[in-house]
Amino acid sequence: METCGIVGAGIIGQLSAFFLLERGVSSISIYETDSRPPASWAGGGILSPLFPWRYSVFMNQLCDRAVPLYKSICARLQSLGYLPDGALHLSGMWMEVQEDEVEIASAWAASSLLQTCEEERLIGGKSCHGFWFNDLGSIRNPWFLKALRSYLIDKGVVFVSQKVISWSERGGCAALHLESGTAKRFGRLIFACGAWVNELVEFAPVFPVKGEILLYRLGSQAPSHIILAKEGYVIPRKNGDTLVGSTTRPGDDSTWPTVSGRWQLEKVAKLLLPGLDSAPDCHWAGVRPGTGRDYPYIGKVPNTVNVFLAAGHFRNGLVSAPVTAELIAQLVCGEHSSVGLAPYSLSP
Repeated sequence: METCGIVGAGIIGQLSAFFLLERGVSSISIYETDSRPPASWAGGGILSPLFPWRYSVFMNQLCDRAVPLYKSICARLQSLGYLPDGALHLSGMWMEVQEDEVEIASAWAASSLLQTCEEERLIGGKSCHGFWFNDLGSIRNPWFLKALRSYLIDKGVVFVSQKVISWSERGGCAALHLESGTAKRFGRLIFACGAWVNELVEFAPVFPVKGEILLYRLGSQAPSHIILAKEGYVIPRKNGDTLVGSTTRPGDDSTWPTVSGRWQLEKVAKLLLPGLDSAPDCHWAGVRPGTGRDYPYIGKVPNTVNVFLAAGHFRNGLVSAPVTAELIAQLVCGEHSSVGLAPYSLSP
């Protein structure tokens, strides 16, 4: 029997394995399926909730330590030769504030630990109020995930490309029943399989939400920092690549880009990047795990002893992944949780 099985090879599944290794847990297997790529490969990687003052404290407290945690993990992966320079880009970020939310946004900015200042910007020829955040930026998620996977493999974590059909638990021992007809048993089991988790865990009210992104190769013409307006956002990478996002389509679990999505995002690009005269180089889609609330489910699966779940992060999976994974590792290892978990629990 292996120590721990993780269903889902996205950012939360991989970081859960990372933090478990930090605690001395060995014999970890991560299960994935090529037909359902994790949303974290497709996202933009902004290290802040989009308009954080619109979210509850339960979402924001999962994101408050994103930058320092990513700094620490990236530094380790870089020092060991797994991660190239430029994956973490703390470029700064400007967020638009709507007229009817100036008061709540100002209160949030005053209470945050971030360096902020109010700043007017011209968006589409119109003066818009907003906040400048000096210490925010983005993670280049494909680079980070690839590096983290290589690190985990070298540390003995096994990645298994096989679909999980069902699971069971008896006497504290959990088992995964695989498409091949075999079963694997674990002392601990973690579900971090995104938009499809409710196919395996009935108490997880999560649904798919498709999103699309464009990439422009702007080089020296790229913006110097992230711009988030009500219409969308642009995210510069260190090499001049620039992402433009993103669409939101609840209930759609397809992963192919659409013509309507491209048209919508090209309008955002022209609005936020004045003078843009080039076509996008890449266009892709991912499927986020949505819920009926603005924060995810994290905790023990009801009526189990050693089965845990982290799901429903919607658009904030990458920014909240380090804290979420740390919480899962603390649960699995019987440690005191750094964040109170009662609000995140699942109910039968």
